[in-house]
Amino acid sequence: MTSDIIFYAPTGDELQGTLEEVQASCTVKFDTPERDFHHDGSRTNIFDNGMHTKQIGGTPVFLDESGQEWLQHHLILDSDPLSQATIELFNHEFHIGTALETARRLRNDMNALPDNQFAPALANLPQAIRDLEQAYAAAKAISIEAAARELAMRVD
Repeated sequence: MTSDIIFYAPTGDELQGTLEEVQASCTVKFDTPERDFHHDGSRTNIFDNGMHTKQIGGTPVFLDESGQEWLQHHLILDSDPLSQATIELFNHEFHIGTALETARRLRNDMNALPDNQFAPALANLPQAIRDLEQAYAAAKAISIEAAARELAMRVD
């Protein structure tokens, strides 16, 4: 079953779709013995099995026509933009979520290292991740509530 429901970015811009993270390779030519290179433009291979939708906290990220990234719960049914204050709350939430995902990837990558000599320097990483999780949950709740209030005022 298909649907004709159209969602917009909170700025009113049209969506281009989900933001995909892609594994690919591009042919290069080496210019010097020091391994300086340039892309020769002859071929880029995209590995479909290495492609996935970017997510923050399990929520898909969407890209609008201006290149701005938005989480799924930021999308609206009307092309009339939300207020700048609400958009700034969404951006704040997005940046905290990005920091959280980066910290999680760092933890996973560091745990994969055998005889990790960096472990002492990262001893506070688990607490930092917990703090970011709490900050993200609070920012998400605030931004969702702000958008809901703003959209409810439009109906009246």
